[in-house]
Amino acid sequence: MGRTAIHLHAVVQHGGKIELDAPPGMQEGDKLEVVLLADDRATVGPPARSILDILDSLPCNIGMFKSAEEADAYLRNERDSWGQ
Repeated sequence: MGRTAIHLHAVVQHGGKIELDAPPGMQEGDKLEVVLLADDRATVGPPARSILDILDSLPCNIGMFKSAEEADAYLRNERDSWGQ
């Protein structure tokens, strides 16, 4: 059994709801596969976070350094402590 592509347009309603009317010829119980294609300007998924926000959220505090010099000093101290 083949497939037929049917293009419908919808607008996201209050509360994020999308309502589609079945095209002519469709009957109750007919099975459909719905694929959503959002406009390029639509935001899909959570808003993007900056890399600094992501690093700051890590449990290892890798984002705690405000400069390369601070990171180098931290790594130097860590390496020095290995020999003790």
